[in-house]
Amino acid sequence: MKKVVMALFMMLSFASLQAQEKWSLNLSGGYENFPENPYNKDGYRLGGEVRCYLKSQLYALFDFYVGSNQGSKTLSYLDLNSEMQRGKLDWKRREYGIDWGFGWEFMQLYQHSLYVQGSLGVLICNEHRPKQDWNGNLLSEVEKGREVHTSIGLSLGYDYYLTDHWLVGVNYTGYLHWGGLDKVVSLWILDNSTYFQHTINARIGWVF
Repeated sequence: MKKVVMALFMMLSFASLQAQEKWSLNLSGGYENFPENPYNKDGYRLGGEVRCYLKSQLYALFDFYVGSNQGSKTLSYLDLNSEMQRGKLDWKRREYGIDWGFGWEFMQLYQHSLYVQGSLGVLICNEHRPKQDWNGNLLSEVEKGREVHTSIGLSLGYDYYLTDHWLVGVNYTGYLHWGGLDKVVSLWILDNSTYFQHTINARIGWVF
């Protein structure tokens, strides 16, 4: 993980040497959704972003964020006596992600700006989830898991410049997470699953 962060920092530092225009620091927060999550699809996220403008409309970016989801659902499961029961099962997820990429402000009109950006990064998830037996049946016991995934993101956003140095905006970002490692108890196993994540965020930024 440290090597990934260092590599992303070095790439952003290199991009800054080519910068001709400006930098911006942005804080964001909003709603996130995992369509394939059977327990609770909705949560929230907080994050930050650094932009280094290479040209007036083209920029490199470094993004970091944390997210939280938790909930429950009534499902069938095996109890400690291996008898099928039906009841509420709990699930909790905490996410930590970093991304690096490029963006383009394809429309700049007075105080208004529309942009699109793409990124590649790493997502680490800590989960508390119901155990499963070898046949895929849910159990009443809870296990702790950790997943590490590669992520690709695509964003579309709008910014409004309050002044030359301050802006507010909104954006949508869709993520595809795939592959990686899944840690259950003390055992790391390969995880070839893929899943989607949708986020809608409000943000405030400082341009300098």
